[in-house]
Amino acid sequence: MRPPGRRGLLSAGACALLLAAFLLVGSLVVTTPLAPYLLPPLGLSLPCLPAVTKPSGSGYGAAPGVAALAEAAVAYATSVTVPQQSPKEILLSLAVLRRRAPLRLLVFGLGHDSRLWHALNPGGVTVFLEEDPAWYRVVRVQSPFLRAHLVAYRTRLDQADRLMAAYKRQPACLPDSNSSNATGLLRVRGNWACPLALHNLPPEVYKTEWDMLMIDAPKGYFAAAPGRMAAIWTAAALARARRGEGDTDVFLHDVNRRVERMFAEEFLCDSNLFWVPCDYKQCASIANVTGQAATRLRPYSPRGSSTSKQVTCDNALCDRPNACSAATNGSCPYEDVLHLTRERPGAAAAAGEALQAPVVFGCGQVQTGYFLDGGAFDGLMGLGRDKVSVPSVLAASGLVESDSFSMCFGDDGAGRINFGDAGSRGQGETPFTDRSTLYNVSFTSINVETRSVAAEFAAVIDSGTSYTYLSDPEYTELATNFNSLVRERRANFSSISADHFPFEYCYRVSPN
Repeated sequence: MRPPGRRGLLSAGACALLLAAFLLVGSLVVTTPLAPYLLPPLGLSLPCLPAVTKPSGSGYGAAPGVAALAEAAVAYATSVTVPQQSPKEILLSLAVLRRRAPLRLLVFGLGHDSRLWHALNPGGVTVFLEEDPAWYRVVRVQSPFLRAHLVAYRTRLDQADRLMAAYKRQPACLPDSNSSNATGLLRVRGNWACPLALHNLPPEVYKTEWDMLMIDAPKGYFAAAPGRMAAIWTAAALARARRGEGDTDVFLHDVNRRVERMFAEEFLCDSNLFWVPCDYKQCASIANVTGQAATRLRPYSPRGSSTSKQVTCDNALCDRPNACSAATNGSCPYEDVLHLTRERPGAAAAAGEALQAPVVFGCGQVQTGYFLDGGAFDGLMGLGRDKVSVPSVLAASGLVESDSFSMCFGDDGAGRINFGDAGSRGQGETPFTDRSTLYNVSFTSINVETRSVAAEFAAVIDSGTSYTYLSDPEYTELATNFNSLVRERRANFSSISADHFPFEYCYRVSPN
């Protein structure tokens, strides 16, 4: 299937940020020495308030950042500009800032809300990256105190599908794994060979270990716009390159758009770690799936398990020991015993031999966005090639014969997954092309009936992707050869948007 086209811009809510600004003003009024004179409503029937000649406090200067916060709140309260982010996005970002500020915040994009993000991080470091020179000058004139840099993107939104398909065969865009001192990380600085890498950013961007990354730019709603592909790739690289204590929170605005979601699922979502919702704080309690009855979910509680134990920071499966701190009490993810079944050849599943297999998994206590809305409300099993994934752990423990798995889905939607499946005798095999955690394979040709189409390219085999995506010229070669062999009449769906029906070759087939 040819990757589908772009989706139109979705508008954001208009009133929440204004309300938030009023709330911020209210908070400032209550906490300043002038509060007794500002709290009463200023109706015409009230008597005059006493004049204030010299307040007893020291003003906004006594509290770092309060003056900037007040100015930002007033700007929003008196502005008719529609907020750039939705109320939920703003509140989610604010929750992290409340918990972690002062922090190191990198924002992709300058906007009407830039001074607010700057003000909500008093005492921290807030840096903005903007691609539009004209808009950069406008914002800098309005808010010269902002720490901002003008940057350049090498991508276009109408190249998103080609970039997604092509990056997998470009070594520069993949984790470093070819040298003896390989880091296994994506390289950004100076990486001009990868079009997704923002390779010439100011040095401070690369040197700083960011606590929070906010992707709200560049433009991504018309074909010639840069799109957010490079911003997402670079943000993922910066977050995973962190070696100090703590984590990096990454926020992506407009993730509901097709390109943003596609690149977020590819680069920001981990396909190796097995995680389940634990001790609900912000997780789905009901599974609402279209066409199915609602199901109540039961969270996993480590405290209620007799076999659960924590993975320590010095364990080989803890991939970020430097992130451990006094707050984590020396623990990494949780570890529990997952009861699996080893099937004897030819035996029924019920007659299998029960095993106890220690499997590392993460305990998710706060779910947001796509995960909470139905993407993975009851957890996610990572089946990648990394050492922490379930197939790798089982193979390393000697509980299965090979580091592999197979899946089979029935007509009713239910299925079965077999770990350690070595396959059948005589079946074809192909090696993986690199040491990354992705399932990368090389193609030399594609056969359509008796016709062989020369096609040398690399591809990623991914069970989480619904369709097979091919870029040109391979797509055109395969599609035209297939179409020449089909005798049924082509169906015309040109009147339907490509976003709703992205298939180019469809046929009218009789019931018989």
